[in-house]
Amino acid sequence: MFPLRERKLIRGCKAHKNAGLGCGADYEADYVELYAPFDGRDDIWEGKQGGNWISFLRNNGDVIQFAHLDKYKAGGMVKEGDLIAITGNTGEITTGPHLHIQIKDKFGNRLDPEDYDWDGEEIWKAIVNMLDIVDKRFLNLGYRGILRRDPDKDAEGYLGMNKYEFMEILIKSEEFKIYNPIFEKIKKLENWARLKLK
Repeated sequence: MFPLRERKLIRGCKAHKNAGLGCGADYEADYVELYAPFDGRDDIWEGKQGGNWISFLRNNGDVIQFAHLDKYKAGGMVKEGDLIAITGNTGEITTGPHLHIQIKDKFGNRLDPEDYDWDGEEIWKAIVNMLDIVDKRFLNLGYRGILRRDPDKDAEGYLGMNKYEFMEILIKSEEFKIYNPIFEKIKKLENWARLKLK
């Protein structure tokens, strides 16, 4: 989940890079609640530029850092949705109350917070895209090898599966179980009944 109730970008990755800084993003946050975006561990430290920081270690190895915090809870293991801090205006480099976010993957590469997979959004988009692709009879699905395309058949020739059968297999896959919130979103779709096996 995104760590703020409202997501309003002030400055993105490009603006930070143009200023000679690493990729990061600033969001409107005038002394509001900051929530744990995932299950994981948070650590706290103080820095000159960013003031009070929380460094959040996600279970997949990504490190998400939040700066300029006003108040914060003691570090440790947290669950997604736990209140971990109140945003603020601490630090030497600040233009008023806001939240600065910067992210590194487990290899140390900087990631753009605006493109980041908050709450499994990437897999959700992939599912929607795959259904659309199958509808258009386009032969380029390739979701982690769940389907192996038969080049001698059309778009419904993925081992004889149509899109409804494909969705059932996808939902039952081990990888998909990680994204249970996405499964809940799918169930709420108005056309959920059309995704069931005939």
